[in-house]
Amino acid sequence: MVLSLFLASEWLETEDTIVAYGDIVVPPALLKSVSAAAGEICIPVDLRWQGLWEKRFGDPLIDSETMAYDPSFNLTEIGNHPRSLEQVQAQFMGMVRLTPSGWGQLRAMLGKLHLDDILRLDFTAMLSLAVKEGINVVCLPTSEIWCEVDSETDLQLANQLFA
Repeated sequence: MVLSLFLASEWLETEDTIVAYGDIVVPPALLKSVSAAAGEICIPVDLRWQGLWEKRFGDPLIDSETMAYDPSFNLTEIGNHPRSLEQVQAQFMGMVRLTPSGWGQLRAMLGKLHLDDILRLDFTAMLSLAVKEGINVVCLPTSEIWCEVDSETDLQLANQLFA
């Protein structure tokens, strides 16, 4: 997943770009908000994630990840398995906006890793590593409706949410 960013490096070096998981459904308003948000690396985060996860999984802790940001909306933690709901301030929505400078920071960080390590990284692991390396990732808290479609029941839920 992360290695594929290098295939788009020429583009990422010249244009502000939104990179999104291929299995998410989001409204156009969210894309506009992300496009206009501050920061070289910006991720929208779902404040109402718990209700969506309860609909998808029953227990919201089954598939959620830890996430925390500071009062200035700078990401401080992401991607671990939470032991309680208090460890999940919001949920990553599978989307990141990168400026050319933001991509440059991530590319430099990733360039220090062995190829095998890059191949094992997913987006949340990359974002977690970025935070540990001192790269600023700005969170854009939102209550926009969205859905990740990993199953037929997720598709049915997405159809209900966007009907």
